[in-house]
Amino acid sequence: MKVKKAEITAFLSLIVVLLISFIFGIIEITVIQTEKNLSRICADGAIFSVFGEYESQLMEAYHIFGLDGSYGTGEFNEDKIIGRMHYYSNKNIDYKINGIQYLTDNKGQAFREQVLTYMEQKYGIGLIEDLAGRTIYLTGKGTTPDYVLHYILSGNGMDADSDCTLEYKSEATEVAALLAENPDAIGLFPQPFVTAACAQNDALSVILDMNAEWEKLQGEDGSRLVTGVTVVRNEFLQEHENAVVTFMEEHQASAQSMNSDVENGAKLAAASEIIAKEPIALKAIPKCNITYIDGADMKQALSGYLEVLYGQNPESIGGALPGGDFYYVPQK
Repeated sequence: MKVKKAEITAFLSLIVVLLISFIFGIIEITVIQTEKNLSRICADGAIFSVFGEYESQLMEAYHIFGLDGSYGTGEFNEDKIIGRMHYYSNKNIDYKINGIQYLTDNKGQAFREQVLTYMEQKYGIGLIEDLAGRTIYLTGKGTTPDYVLHYILSGNGMDADSDCTLEYKSEATEVAALLAENPDAIGLFPQPFVTAACAQNDALSVILDMNAEWEKLQGEDGSRLVTGVTVVRNEFLQEHENAVVTFMEEHQASAQSMNSDVENGAKLAAASEIIAKEPIALKAIPKCNITYIDGADMKQALSGYLEVLYGQNPESIGGALPGGDFYYVPQK
C-alpha cells in the first residue's frame, strides 16, 4: 500500500508541475502577444501621426496628399521620417521603411491619380472617356489644337464627331467668355489663357493636361506635343552656321533662365506684352512647358508630331512628310 501511495503522490506531483508549466506558458504567450499588440498600436499611432504632418497647403489648394520627407530642409532622408516616428512612439521600437512612393514615380502616377479622383468627384471628369456626351469649346477648326484633340480622343477609343460635340470659336478669349458664363462648360485653349481665365473665375480649373495625354499615347520614346519651333533657310544656314549655333545657344539659355527665374521672366513677359499682367505671368510661366530641344531629341519629338498631323490631314503640314534634311542635327 505504501508503494502505491508513493506512486500516486509522484503522479500527482508531475501533473501539478505540468499544469504549472502550462499556466506559465500561457501567461508568457499572453505577455508576448500583448507586447506585440501594444507595439502595433504604438507603431500605427506613430505612422498616423507622421502622416498627420502632410503638406496642408498642398491639400487645401490642390487636394494632393503628400508628406515633405525633407521637413523643410530641402534634402530628403528616410532617417528624418523614422526620427519623427520615434518622436511619436516608444523609442525602443526598431522602425524600418520598406518602400516609399513619390508623387513623381512612374511619370507622376500617384500625383495624377489623386488629381483625377478629385476632379472626377468635383466635376464628373477624370479621364478622357468622361468627355463623352459633352460639348467642348475650342479655337479654329482645322488647326493644330483641333487635330491634337481628335488624335487624343481617337487614341482613347472615342470619335470626336459622334461621341462629343465640338464648337469652334475664332479666339481663345471667346472660349474664356463662354466658360465664365457657364462654369460647367469645357474649353480647350493654351497657356497663358488658361491661367488668366482661372484667375478671373474661381469656379474654373484644369481638368486634363493635353501634354500628359499626348505622352500617354506616345509612350516614353515617342514624340512630344510641339507648339513652337525655330526655322532657318538652308541658304542662310550654310553661309552663317556659326550665327545659327550662337542663336540656338542663346535660345537655350533664355529658356533655362525663364524657368529658373520666374519672377524676372514674368516682368519681361509683361513688359513685352506677351502676357497682359505680371501676376498672371508669374502663375502661367511654370505651366507653359517652356523648353529647348535640339539634335536627335528634337528630330524624334517633332517628326512624330508631324506624323500625327499628317494622319489627321496631310494638308496641315503641306501635303507630305518632310525628309531627314528638314531637321538640323549637327555632327558632333
